[in-house]
Amino acid sequence: CGGVAWAILPLDINGASIGSTPFHSWRLFLLVSALPSLIGAIFFVFLPESPRFLLEIGKERKAVRILRIIYRLNNIHKKTYPPFPIKEIKLSEFAEDDDIKQDITVSFKGRLYKFFSNFDEIFRRTLQLYKKKYIRP
Repeated sequence: CGGVAWAILPLDINGASIGSTPFHSWRLFLLVSALPSLIGAIFFVFLPESPRFLLEIGKERKAVRILRIIYRLNNIHKKTYPPFPIKEIKLSEFAEDDDIKQDITVSFKGRLYKFFSNFDEIFRRTLQLYKKKYIRP
């Protein structure tokens, strides 16, 4: 990131603006620095769950579908390739445990809720540090 900063920040961008806001080299640097995170966030939304995770929560058919896609993508450069080799999937001992199935949240909405509830817990615990008994006069 330091090399990118050395390349972008000295640029003299005059006259460029977005609406009424002038566009300076530091704004370009922030945009370039944010691009990998934005691209990763977009890919995160569209990537499927891992087959192992799907097997552990009891979604065997979906796991096999994901494995078929992976197999096809891994062999895309070949003109012909053997048929999909998986005939049977043996589940781990975790797949039989109903408590684990209920604890795992699969939906995006559920993961988002879990993230913000964890953030709320962190925030409440941090606030505890600012109580009078911990602050020196």
